[in-house]
Amino acid sequence: MMLLKQRLKQLVFSLIESIYVFLSASTQRWSAFKEKVTFLTLKPLSDSGWESRMNSVRALRYQVGDVYDVLMKISLNSAKNATTRNEAKFLAKKIKNFKFMVSLILWYGILNRTNSVSKLLQNPNLNILEGTQSLKGLHTYFLDQQNEEQFKKLVVNAGQLAKELEMKATFMEEERVRSREKTVFLVTKVSMNQYAIRQQNIKLKYFTQ
Repeated sequence: MMLLKQRLKQLVFSLIESIYVFLSASTQRWSAFKEKVTFLTLKPLSDSGWESRMNSVRALRYQVGDVYDVLMKISLNSAKNATTRNEAKFLAKKIKNFKFMVSLILWYGILNRTNSVSKLLQNPNLNILEGTQSLKGLHTYFLDQQNEEQFKKLVVNAGQLAKELEMKATFMEEERVRSREKTVFLVTKVSMNQYAIRQQNIKLKYFTQ
């Protein structure tokens, strides 16, 4: 379980926390965020409780485009100081990264499933057999995330987020950060062999390190 917590922090949580801290540090920034993002709100991360962590990830998982737009609007606002604009652009760049999008999809699924099992186990009327089956099912789910077919599904789902941000669903070089209405793609040409190797390396990084 400790390994899982470390992975969550490394892959997704640190960026979500950084975005929340940046936006909530200013009344004007937070107001701009609330005007744009109306469905789910970013919250400070909690080390206790799977549901709290899941909700933090869910807010970005289902509103990544809106959060990106808020950050870009701040970064292009000449009335803001250079430090604020640069920080907003830095966070937007971190979001507009396909490796991050795959991680976001992956860990939202893990947290959602883990939270469901955690709630079930807290039921005082739960029988031992049902609890054991739920834990076995969760273990199987974790193992399934490491196979080739599931990884392909992750990439496909992350591709939907990439489409929302008007960027290519690729593990190639990072794209330039622009407002979504004026997206300019700058992708370094990489041979198909190199691309395949890079995809495999990313998969190994997610599931073995």
